[in-house]
Amino acid sequence: MLKKNKWNIIISIIITLLPVAVGLLLWDKLPDQIATHFDMNNQPNGWSGKEFTVFGIPAILLICQLLCLCGTMLDPKNKNISVKAFGVVIWIIPVCSIMVMFSCYGYALGYVINIGTIAGVFLGIIFIALGNYLPKNKTNYTFGFRCPWTLNDEENWNYTNRIAGYCFVIGGILIIAAALLKKSILMIPIIILMVLIPYVVSFIYFKNHD
Repeated sequence: MLKKNKWNIIISIIITLLPVAVGLLLWDKLPDQIATHFDMNNQPNGWSGKEFTVFGIPAILLICQLLCLCGTMLDPKNKNISVKAFGVVIWIIPVCSIMVMFSCYGYALGYVINIGTIAGVFLGIIFIALGNYLPKNKTNYTFGFRCPWTLNDEENWNYTNRIAGYCFVIGGILIIAAALLKKSILMIPIIILMVLIPYVVSFIYFKNHD
């Protein structure tokens, strides 16, 4: 898996850290305190120093990416993870880094940016992508709905992740709609249902086939 995706991983790491270079180019224009957290009304409610924003946030995201990649590659059943699903693992955080950092830079420079809408649309796209690839994986410990009854039953695994795929795609579309309509508060119950429904369905399947 590592050899096949070596260049994708290298490029993804570069992209994750690209905002550092952009931040250095904008250094003299950026304020000493930059808004890095926003509430559901798109109002900043958390600030970070310029140094931490430019260097620290991309570094934290890079660490998260490396942990995700290592966890996936160390999975003893990683051969059961589809190539496209692993591609999602590789690229989620780099794209997130670009989206988050460029939004922070833009807001700090005075551009009108609706952080909540951007984040919501991005989140919805992620769930749609995950929903498309969930049913394409065999049993593994990294990518999919993992619980004792799915890990011990291939049929339950396939059934659960097929249902989860539908839930994620539909939920992703609803999240995008909520973001565009500026109804961010609806995202939390949507996500809860997206996660809860597959687990309930999975448990019912387990009980009916026990």
